Amino acid sequence: MKDGETVDTKVVSRGTADGAGRFALSLDEQILGDDHITSDGQVDIELRVNDGQEQVSWNFTVNHESGRQGDAWENPRIAMAAADRAPAGKSATHLNIDLGKNASVTEEGNEPETWVGENGEPLAPAAAAKAARVETTAVPSAKSAKGAASGEVGALCTWRPTDTWYRNRKERFVTVVGSSRAPVTLTQEVGNSHTLGIGIKGAASRTWSQSGTASRSFGASSEDTRKGAYKWHNRVNYRQYRGTGCSIVGDSYQIRPVGYYALGTDPATVKRPKWTSCTPYSSGTRTKTSGRNATFSTGVDTPHVSLSAQSGWSKSTKMSWKISGKVKLCGNTKNGWASSPQAGAYNR
Repeated sequence: MKDGETVDTKVVSRGTADGAGRFALSLDEQILGDDHITSDGQVDIELRVNDGQEQVSWNFTVNHESGRQGDAWENPRIAMAAADRAPAGKSATHLNIDLGKNASVTEEGNEPETWVGENGEPLAPAAAAKAARVETTAVPSAKSAKGAASGEVGALCTWRPTDTWYRNRKERFVTVVGSSRAPVTLTQEVGNSHTLGIGIKGAASRTWSQSGTASRSFGASSEDTRKGAYKWHNRVNYRQYRGTGCSIVGDSYQIRPVGYYALGTDPATVKRPKWTSCTPYSSGTRTKTSGRNATFSTGVDTPHVSLSAQSGWSKSTKMSWKISGKVKLCGNTKNGWASSPQAGAYNR
């Protein structure tokens, strides 16, 4: 899109919270046009929650599975979380939104134990809990023409792309661990999707914060093999958007991921992690294609704010170890290497 063009948005659902603050919304796909659904079946959702005084905006992506009815729209992050716990688990997006003094959003499927630091190291419990409870920006609610706080918040904010780009930003993607007897191969294939943070600056705010995520797929592939412990990166392009009508005190701004610049970049050695949920092997090839990757709290750095990044393990993104001697494959949680977010090989 060109600078200043209006992003075509549709209000796909509205609802009111009950006395306990609970609400449920369903996406009405009949409202969507072909332009709103990507070629791989994804739709970006912006949820606005308004209590008549303050308003919070939160973003996420849902996937459409062709041929399914009813609950056919799934959040990629939540779908992976549900699969980890129960193969038939529902994959609706569950959010806990706090409109208080320090507005925050907690998203199921993004629990504290999945969060890691820059080098893939686990965060301390307090830091992990703080990271998972994402502090965001609340702005004074926009007013309707009659002067009352509008409950139809979805119709009020108009987003337009600006000519400000942040290209070639480093995405901390994964920590891979191989050994001399079991080198690790990291594969990213065409069409795989990563979940990247969105930054927001409200009209009344001097600082930027995170406002949810968007899932972006790439039309390229990469494959690399290593024997040590490394952190790997991709490179991402972000663009700034300006929102008008979002608040009574002025315009808001977002920075959103719009695509990938490069894959499989910037390998850097890290201290070999001490993972202890291990299984011994002596030969063969083992491949990890399921479960969630860790959520990197400093996944993508922009000039304004550091945003989270997460991917999933699948047939399109996988790690494999070719074993030629006595090793052990270890996971970073008690669930073992096959189900843990991170895994690696160690000689024994």
